[in-house]
Amino acid sequence: MEGFVGALAIGSFSFYLLTVVCALITILLVNRECPYWSVLCLFSYALYLDLIAKQHVFGYIASHPLKILLYVIAYLLVGFAWSFVKWWLFVNKEALVFKAKRYSWMESCLKSRLSKAPQDNVLKQQLEGLSINSAMPSCLESDYSSTYFAISAPKVSDCVKSITLWILYWPISLLLVLMGDLITKVVHILIEKCRVVYESITKNAFKVNKE
Repeated sequence: MEGFVGALAIGSFSFYLLTVVCALITILLVNRECPYWSVLCLFSYALYLDLIAKQHVFGYIASHPLKILLYVIAYLLVGFAWSFVKWWLFVNKEALVFKAKRYSWMESCLKSRLSKAPQDNVLKQQLEGLSINSAMPSCLESDYSSTYFAISAPKVSDCVKSITLWILYWPISLLLVLMGDLITKVVHILIEKCRVVYESITKNAFKVNKE
């Protein structure tokens, strides 16, 4: 038994391995929005620290309740602040998806109409000036009102679980944003901003000289 405890003591290879595994599992559970399993994982790690690593975690909490309470309040305040940042990133990501679908639909409809009326200069100008933030052309408004893909704005009442996880696990949420969401968002924005350049390259590549 002493050999087992010694192998898992603070500073040992097994300790660092167990800590990394626990951290990765917790991150995975939070990312998949499994709050109960993530709490169980952290509680199990706390039991390991208290019973096997002899760090007396629960004893320290019991003997310093006011200090722990202040730490918890400060932690939650930071979590609440982070939840507003995360919500802003979330709704902007959803808005970008909506705008991209809306742009593709407008482009497809204008091209379809232009193929039937190739001499319509108004349609040509609307298609050439089309961007992800363009207003809906008046000729498409009636058709757009009946489309099925329109995305409604996210509601807080539908995202309580996610917001709770952002608050309780804000360090993990922040890490996931820095590793994935932020990079993806920046890349998507750059691609949308450079869409005109990409399309210009495509047009030049497929341009055929008329005799």
